[in-house]
Amino acid sequence: MRRRREQEKLNEILKENFADLYEWIGIFRGNTEDFVLVNEYDEGKKRIRLYVYTEDRIYYIVAIKPDVEKEDGYLGCQFSNRRQCAGEDWTRGRDLSDGPYSVKTFTEIAFDIASTEFVKLNIQYEDAVPDGLIIEETD
Repeated sequence: MRRRREQEKLNEILKENFADLYEWIGIFRGNTEDFVLVNEYDEGKKRIRLYVYTEDRIYYIVAIKPDVEKEDGYLGCQFSNRRQCAGEDWTRGRDLSDGPYSVKTFTEIAFDIASTEFVKLNIQYEDAVPDGLIIEETD
């Protein structure tokens, strides 16, 4: 189990070294620490890995700050379902947007997360008629 002090230290690294990313995330939910788990920080690679949880999925966001070696940096996201589908012994997931470390890439990731979370409506209307069925009115 992770200790509070360790998580607080990782949160401070996010705030200090990735202040813009911290701010971008905060636009959506206010207090970033309440919704984002900083999983790992690699000081040598200037890379941070964040986990964002929803009811059904875990989103993995990786950020690398721009520097001499990686001029544009990197920002990317993947997700994994939190539950297995019936009959499967793995969890499904996929890659979402990625690109340079920028607000544009973050916005694309945010839209991908939103579209992944949207649920298709399944509304049954009283007056719905199956396609191809012709109803003739009688007097």
